[in-house]
Amino acid sequence: DPDLILSLKYWFANTTITAYNHIHEAIINQHPKDDTYNHYCIKQAVCELSGVIPIINDMCTNMCLVF
Repeated sequence: DPDLILSLKYWFANTTITAYNHIHEAIINQHPKDDTYNHYCIKQAVCELSGVIPIINDMCTNMCLVF
């Protein structure tokens, strides 16, 4: 899937979320028929393809103090 490959190239270019979304928007504006992945969808595709999923665990529930 060429759209997936293009999206993966930008994902692995280590761009910020904002930069990725700007690139995605520019591609869609230039090539509206292309179906490149937005940041959320490419993140899900990477998780599915790699089998590695993020584990989010708040370690500071009601315990953190700001000094």
